Amino acid sequence: MSSDAGGEHSLFEDFLSGKLEPVAAASGAAVVPPPSEDELAHQRIIGNLRRILTHQLRSESCTVLPAGTAVRGTGNVGEITYTPDLVVDAQEWDGTSAIARQPLVVFEVAIPGSERADFIGKWQIHRAAPTVGVHVFVDQEGVVITVRRRRGDHWEEESLADADDQIFLPTIHALVSLAEVYADAPPGGDESVDFGNVTLS
Repeated sequence: MSSDAGGEHSLFEDFLSGKLEPVAAASGAAVVPPPSEDELAHQRIIGNLRRILTHQLRSESCTVLPAGTAVRGTGNVGEITYTPDLVVDAQEWDGTSAIARQPLVVFEVAIPGSERADFIGKWQIHRAAPTVGVHVFVDQEGVVITVRRRRGDHWEEESLADADDQIFLPTIHALVSLAEVYADAPPGGDESVDFGNVTLS
């Protein structure tokens, strides 16, 4: 009896820690393990960016598009679409389109271990979209944000690595501090990182 209980307890702990794969419940519904710390931090950073930008762009004509909206570009292999973590578009969302009509700024939050793939793949696609003028790449493992801005036929790169730094986005009239971006999602789960008294509304 006690060994069975111990076995159940072990399975339950494995489930909570994400060690078990999703399984089908008796009802047929999938039982999905809770997200990992990395996944939670990823979601929080994207949520922070969405709240900050939505608040700042209330009086602007541009719009923070719904999650899952894709950006379309043209590359060497023809038309390419990819879904960034967040897109700001020059037009209001029509309520149905799954592709940004006039994307101005795209944000990517790097999942730990995938930085190289993110740079090569996503960056090349987004720069092929003619209206995208700014590409913001957020490192989830450290307080580092890389901002790439289109200047005619080339791109200029700026790296920000201090919680007091701010991302200036004149194209959409927005200013975003790194402290706000990383609020409640300290890099690498390091609770000792001091972001000051940051509140998001």
